[in-house]
Amino acid sequence: MEIRVVEEKGRAQIEVTILSGPDDPRVSGIVRQLQMVDGKMTGYVPGTINRRVVLLADVAWIQTDGNVTLIHLVNGETLESSSRLSELEDALKDTAFVRTSRQELVNLDHVTGIKPAGSGRMLLSLGEKTLVASRKYAAEIKRRIGIV
Repeated sequence: MEIRVVEEKGRAQIEVTILSGPDDPRVSGIVRQLQMVDGKMTGYVPGTINRRVVLLADVAWIQTDGNVTLIHLVNGETLESSSRLSELEDALKDTAFVRTSRQELVNLDHVTGIKPAGSGRMLLSLGEKTLVASRKYAAEIKRRIGIV
């Protein structure tokens, strides 16, 4: 891969052009990473090929359900992603998202309450929805919200 940076005096926005061979599988991952840097992510309306770009601030939590990753928005909508949960976790590492279990990531900006759930687990409230944070990930959640 060749990376070239060209700085132009007076330019206010960053423009990224990706030149690749046809159907290079790395392109979608690069685009996903760039969108996250810009505070956005892409999902598909379930059962369609309609792609939507949403702000990370509009995402409440992300879960994996078998072979599909579901993006749950704060307005109640759900989008699908072809990315694995671990890929999204890596891309979201410097954001408000944190892993809660093997199946879920949560946007801490939307957590409205936290309670102990026994055996080291935690209950995270997101309005009407409650997620269970496993013991494995509870320490990181506590660290991120300043409890530890």
